[in-house]
Amino acid sequence: MKSWAWAAVGLLCGAGMVTGAACGGGDTGSGGGSSSNNGGSGGGNGGSTVTVNPSNTGSATTNPSNTGSSTSSSMDCGGGIMFMPAACQTCADNKCCAETKVCDQGSDCLTYLSCIQNATTQDEFDACATATPKGKTDLDAVDACLQKDCQTECMLSSCTGDGLDWDAAFQTGDDTFAECTKCDQDKCCAQFTALTTDLQACGGMDPCPANDATNACIDDLTDAACTGSAKDAITCQEKNCTDECFAGVCDAGVIGGTTCAVCEGKSCCTEFEAMGCGTMDPACQGHLDALNDCTANGMASAKCMADPIGQAAAQCVVDKCDTECMPKH
Repeated sequence: MKSWAWAAVGLLCGAGMVTGAACGGGDTGSGGGSSSNNGGSGGGNGGSTVTVNPSNTGSATTNPSNTGSSTSSSMDCGGGIMFMPAACQTCADNKCCAETKVCDQGSDCLTYLSCIQNATTQDEFDACATATPKGKTDLDAVDACLQKDCQTECMLSSCTGDGLDWDAAFQTGDDTFAECTKCDQDKCCAQFTALTTDLQACGGMDPCPANDATNACIDDLTDAACTGSAKDAITCQEKNCTDECFAGVCDAGVIGGTTCAVCEGKSCCTEFEAMGCGTMDPACQGHLDALNDCTANGMASAKCMADPIGQAAAQCVVDKCDTECMPKH
């Protein structure tokens, strides 16, 4: 079963939720256990992650979705970009080697890739294509090959209208929510396509009504601020993607696996609210790290014992939600 870590809710536009960086730059909330507060580039339609070789500055993706470390290739397919998960890397090596080799060090492809990573508006994305047309063509060829020959291995979707990538949104640095993104695309394509359109309509505005509604819906579908396309999308997600996705823990500003979060909201809300994530307390991330360490390494671990607030939340989960949560942590 999936291994879950608790994370703080926060999808500010700078998190790079949608293709074309529709929301613009800015700080993000914490996400995925270990996270940053740096705005990223626009998210794509989920699936594979491809990063610039570590010898380059920064990272970027075909989507682009700015996530984490890479998996090295064992074939001579160029060293410019690498893919996650490992199955995607293997398939890209075997089926798309010619295309990825064109995106080697110093190529127009990597120049374009780095450019779109740093773009924060649609105009800036368009300017990257104008400045490096061959790079865009070469990167599009990589995408086309992956879609054609590695769709399953790279967890790609035919739902091209859904620009939400949860790992990019929560800045997880890995593929924690890849299955959730894929499930949303497969089972809630129309709803998330509508939400993506509303998010893109913000055009860099902060606040972004659709973004605020999405945050509210993740916390609580009955919240008065949970409206419109966001409510439709998250309702569909909770109905059809329970095992793959996440839910808010009462109004504590924390997410976890759906079944687990529901139990925590009913039985441990006070302990989770004490971490301060719902009020943007800077101490939130430290408490979350302790909570996750308690569940991963035991209640007697040093980090767990050093944080009584995180430990109290973990102890409540063990005492009251063991059946619902432990298989997923």
